[in-house]
Amino acid sequence: MASYLDNIPTFNEYVEQRPQDEMLKVGLFKQQAYNQGVQKIQDSIDNIAGLDVVRPQDKEYLQSKLNALGGQLNSIAASDFSNFQLVNSVDGMTKQLVNDPVILNAVGSAAKYRKQLEQQQEITGKGKGSQSNDLFFSKQVQAWMEGDLNSTFNATYRPYVDYNKMAQDVVEGLAADSTQNDIYATTDSRGKVVYYDAVTRRKIEALTPEKIQTALKAALPPDAYQQMAIDGQFKYNGIDDEVFSQDVNQSYNNTFLGLQKEIKDMEALQDSSKTAAEKNAIQDQIDALQRQAESLKSEYESVSSSFLNSDVETAKGQLYSTDWMKNFTNSYSYKNVSETIHSNPFRETELKVAKMQQDQANFNAKFYQTERHNAEMARLKKQENATLEVGAYGGVPINQGDDASDSQVAAAGRIAMEEAMQLTITERERLKTKYGYTDKQLQDEITRNSSNPASLPDDLRSDLSVLSRLDAEYKQISNLVTSINEDALKIYPEPPQLKAANKSITINYDDGGIPSTYTADYKSLISMFNSDKFQQYVYEDSDDEYPDEIQSWDYKKAMGPESELSAQEKAVFEQLFAPGYMDRDILYGVTKDSGSAVYDDIISFSESEPIQNTLRNLTQQREKFIAEELRKTNIIPQSVAYPIPLTNTAQKAEFDGLLGGIAIDMDKGDVDEGVFGGGGVASDIRTALEKGIISANVVTAGADGKYQLIVTDGDGNPSEIDLTQQQYERFFQGRYEPSPAVRAFNQRILPAMIDTRQPLEEFTLSNGERSFRRNPNAYFTTATDSKYKTSLENAFLSSESGDFPALKYYKASGNIVSDMSPKTENGMYRLQLNIYDPVSDRISKNILWPSMVPKEQIAPLLGQLTDEIIYELLVEPGAQMSSRQYQQLAKAAQSPNTNIDYEKFVGRDLNGDGKIGQ
Repeated sequence: MASYLDNIPTFNEYVEQRPQDEMLKVGLFKQQAYNQGVQKIQDSIDNIAGLDVVRPQDKEYLQSKLNALGGQLNSIAASDFSNFQLVNSVDGMTKQLVNDPVILNAVGSAAKYRKQLEQQQEITGKGKGSQSNDLFFSKQVQAWMEGDLNSTFNATYRPYVDYNKMAQDVVEGLAADSTQNDIYATTDSRGKVVYYDAVTRRKIEALTPEKIQTALKAALPPDAYQQMAIDGQFKYNGIDDEVFSQDVNQSYNNTFLGLQKEIKDMEALQDSSKTAAEKNAIQDQIDALQRQAESLKSEYESVSSSFLNSDVETAKGQLYSTDWMKNFTNSYSYKNVSETIHSNPFRETELKVAKMQQDQANFNAKFYQTERHNAEMARLKKQENATLEVGAYGGVPINQGDDASDSQVAAAGRIAMEEAMQLTITERERLKTKYGYTDKQLQDEITRNSSNPASLPDDLRSDLSVLSRLDAEYKQISNLVTSINEDALKIYPEPPQLKAANKSITINYDDGGIPSTYTADYKSLISMFNSDKFQQYVYEDSDDEYPDEIQSWDYKKAMGPESELSAQEKAVFEQLFAPGYMDRDILYGVTKDSGSAVYDDIISFSESEPIQNTLRNLTQQREKFIAEELRKTNIIPQSVAYPIPLTNTAQKAEFDGLLGGIAIDMDKGDVDEGVFGGGGVASDIRTALEKGIISANVVTAGADGKYQLIVTDGDGNPSEIDLTQQQYERFFQGRYEPSPAVRAFNQRILPAMIDTRQPLEEFTLSNGERSFRRNPNAYFTTATDSKYKTSLENAFLSSESGDFPALKYYKASGNIVSDMSPKTENGMYRLQLNIYDPVSDRISKNILWPSMVPKEQIAPLLGQLTDEIIYELLVEPGAQMSSRQYQQLAKAAQSPNTNIDYEKFVGRDLNGDGKIGQ
């Protein structure tokens, strides 16, 4: 049986239709491209995964980015990576990671970190590292390690900077300050120069802490200060911030207090110094200490600001730097003093002159002996025939104001202040008229006189000195009267019941377009109501049938443009005063209802008997205190009793004749009977003459304006004879007034010294009540603040006021002081001076004149102070100014001066900043 297998078909040989070789090549190429694409992607991923990062947070961030990239790649894992477009797209994904700023920062910081670790090992291996630098570097590394992803590592490990060695090199190059002075003379108690037998030459070589510190601050590089800060952080490492803050405050406080104590000690030493040179040398040290204190204050503020900003590490570095600078400069500072003895040429010259004088004296001794004898006989004869003028100077002050009431004396104080102010105003107006000045031009000349007096004509400078003196006297009187009144208010305050009744009212008004307010109490308003300014507008009914009123035309006049009232007074008139008069009815005298409740309340305060009694008692207490204080001052005129010399026959005979002349004058009735003189007084005078006069005193006018002659007869009976001013001047011709020198003292110095007042002290009594007391004066001074030590601010005497007329180029101010009352005749006085030297631009304060002088020599002393004498006072006894130095002084004095200390010296704003001094 046949099958399909039996018929074997025959096939033709297969002939491939596609290009297999080409397809193989393509496949191989695509596989290669695929492999390359995969390898490129894998390399990019491997590069990112192998980035060198150090911090855990950076590693975590990098891993998270890699995981995100892996997730993206999974989505395209079956893709054809032979496609370069796809490969580039995937490669772009990986490059985004490489360009990630966080990853870039992490990689860069890691590289810097490893480099600095290598540098630390290298520097330490060479022995140039330090524990402080290691700690500082470790803290910077730690801060970076603990920082966020954006933290960058910028720390650098540096070699240790040996700032101590640098500082030592600086100090070695510093030259010590050297001063040398010869001590060859002194002054005795009378101010006379006494030359030593030998000259003591004192040489001082010193390198001060201040000079070292200034040099170090200029020479040490920034790296040195950075190293100090690093050492400071190392020194104070581990200390609690709060404890460190307390230690810093305590350290600065102790240092500052120490400087203040040192300044006080130096000021006390300066006060006890005798010469200007010593005072100036000490002042230089005080200035240096004050600069240290200011520098310390600035440093503390800088450290404190670090605390406030929570930057304690910086504060530690600053504190260490400050302490190091202080300790180093102190340890390397020094002062060497050497003294050598040399011959004194001044003493040798003095001895030669003395020998010549002695030879001359011996030669002429016999010749002058007869002349001296004759002169002595003539002097004794003259003394025998002495007139009443002998012993005329030197009266005994009598308590002033005893005959005047307390209210009169208190009023006299206010009047004295007003008169002093008016004198100043009048003098200002006189100068404006004389020179044709405006207010501003006059003030400009006053300022120019203070800053550059040499630039002004002599007549103007003289006039301005008078104005300056009047200004100073007004300020002194004003300050004194104001102070006394303030003390009276303090000791006798307003009682509570009076304070409660004495209400205050505030009114609003328009002052030239400016909204203003005025507040016054009832007492002040009543005083205003009763003033002539207000009462002139009130119509008074002469028959008292109708109440007083203000007519409409008077009201318009008061409120009109021609009114004498100020804007403030017009407001009071309109709102408070006039309403009390406009609506009164005929029964006002009974009802006291004016129609204005406010006006009636004010008037009821003034008419309340209990209130008025309290007010009167309070006023009397205050006036009594004010009067008692004023009587101690020079504001109230003071009587002075001058003894009439009756020691010999000639003096008695002349006075008897003078007294007889007074009796005749009384008989003639040249004075009013019953007031001064008359027949009765003439009879009493003649009776005293018959019995013989054993003593007599003439009393000049005091607060009461009276002159008196007090005589005691042979029976011991005193007689008081009142004289008119004309009689006093006619019979005594001013012969019992002080001498010109004493009169100058009494006019300029005495008032200011008498006004010396110690401050009022408050204390508590055993029962708890408050009381006041004033310590007795331990001294008297012209100082404006009553302090013993003269300062720039309290000087009463000044060049501007013409107190030193012979002084041309130096400027001076000062005070007169004494331990005794200026009313004492035999008192001795000291002159304290502040001196401005225009050459050195230095102000020497509180220089003591080398000797004490009596009052009659004060005015001559002030008038004879020349530039040459001041130069000697500033330098040393016996120093003489050369002509070159004098020319230099004159030239320097021509330049205007507006520095801060000089402003305080003259008490004026010279630079126009609105302030005097600092």
